[in-house]
Amino acid sequence: MIFSFQYSVFHLSIAHEECNQLGQFTIFCMKAISEKNTLDNIVEVTDIDEDIIKKQLRFAVTRGYLTDDFDLTDKGQRIVDIYSFTIEFNTKNIEIALDHYIDDEKIKPIVNLPDENLHSESTQYKIPTMFGVYKLTKIFNKFLSKLESLQDFSKINDSISDIYYFDAVCFEKLSDFEIELNNTENKLFKHHSIPDNELISLLENKNNGSYIGIEIPTIEISKTFSDPYKKLSQKQLKNIQEKYRHFSLYCNLINGDSIEHNNNNIDNDNKRPIVLKPQIPYHRLAEHINDKQLDMTDLLLVDISTSIKEEKEIKFLDPKKCLQGG
Repeated sequence: MIFSFQYSVFHLSIAHEECNQLGQFTIFCMKAISEKNTLDNIVEVTDIDEDIIKKQLRFAVTRGYLTDDFDLTDKGQRIVDIYSFTIEFNTKNIEIALDHYIDDEKIKPIVNLPDENLHSESTQYKIPTMFGVYKLTKIFNKFLSKLESLQDFSKINDSISDIYYFDAVCFEKLSDFEIELNNTENKLFKHHSIPDNELISLLENKNNGSYIGIEIPTIEISKTFSDPYKKLSQKQLKNIQEKYRHFSLYCNLINGDSIEHNNNNIDNDNKRPIVLKPQIPYHRLAEHINDKQLDMTDLLLVDISTSIKEEKEIKFLDPKKCLQGG
C-alpha cells in the first residue's frame, strides 16, 4: 500500500544586515573600487557628480569600510564579498521542500531540490496535511535559529557551497543574514510504501495530536447456536453455547488479522481519516480461523446462524515513522 505525503516547495532568498544599512549604491561603488576602478570611472559610468558620490560614500568611510582616500579596507572587502555572495545566491534559484507533518525543528527533514524521491502526482492514498505554510515558515525559522554560521546553513542545500564567494564568507554569523522562504505554490509528494502485512502493526490505537487517522475496513463474523427442535436439555445447550462462545471473528480486511475494537471517531473535518479499501477477499478469512474447530457431535442437534457485519476502525499513523531521514 502506497501513501503520499505532501510537501510544499520554497524558493530561498538571502540578504545581509550590513549590506542593507550601506545601501545599494554604496555597495555598488565599493564593489567597483574592489575591481580596481577609480572614482573617475564610477562618475563616468553613473553620470553622477563626484562630490555627490563622495558624500554618499562618507558613511562607508566613517564605518571603516573605506579609507579617507576611498580605498577599500579589509572590512570593506569583507562586505563586498558578502554582497557578491547574496547576489549569486539569489540568482541560483535555490529551492527546498518541506513536509506538512513533522513540526519538530530538531528532526525536520529539509529536502534539496530536485529530489528523485519527490513526485508531482499523488497516489490513491494522499495523507491530509497536518498544518499549513505559515506554520512551516515558523518551524523553518526555529531551525535556522539553531545554526551558527553560514557554513552550517550551507548543509541544507549543496548549491550554496558551490557559490563562488562562499569560501570567503562561510564563517559569517547566520544571525546577520535575513533568510526568507518564498512559497512557490508548487506541491510535491513523497510516496511511502508499506506492505499490507506490516501496516496494521504500525498503527496506534490513540492519537497523540499529530498522528494521521487511518480508517481500516473490518468485518465481524459471529455464530449463534440454538435448539429449535427442543431435543437438548437447557444444560446441554448452555454447555455448547459456552464452549463456542468465542467462536467469532473480528478482523481487518487489509491483511485479515484480528484487530482491537476501539470505536474511535474523528469529528474534525480538517482531520478526516484516510479511507482504505479492502485488500483481502472474504474467502481468505478462513485461513485465520484454523485454530477454531467445530465438533460435529456437539452440533448434531442444534442450528447455527451466522451474522456478518461490516464495520470500520479508526487507527493512527505516526508520520515520523515514514518521513524521518528525508
